[in-house]
Amino acid sequence: MIRTFEMDKGVVVREVFLLDGGRTVAACQKDHAIFWNLATGQQIYRFPKRIYGFSHNETKFFSYKYPDGVSLYAYPEMTQICELLNRRMSGPFHFLFSPDDRFLVVCRDGDLSRLKKQKYFTRSP
Repeated sequence: MIRTFEMDKGVVVREVFLLDGGRTVAACQKDHAIFWNLATGQQIYRFPKRIYGFSHNETKFFSYKYPDGVSLYAYPEMTQICELLNRRMSGPFHFLFSPDDRFLVVCRDGDLSRLKKQKYFTRSP
């Protein structure tokens, strides 16, 4: 079965996430994300910010919006867990959740290679 999901016309889709064991898809544009049920094609939720990434276990995600900065949210509750310090960056270029999903590192370009060299975080397989 083929499903079509409508996004805002003329706006680039920046990220797509397959969640909940393949039952939910989320697509992000510049300033929002839309979640759909893959079985029914019904829109589940429209989130008012671009989502940059999910934790390995899909219980958390983070967004960035200038000038608000980075915020961490609970999924699927869609509730804010915390706001992270805004370092006046133009946007997150790289991110890593720790293997146990307890920590999130958000970096500008170049910062991630320095962290990896210092072996603070490793990607889980």
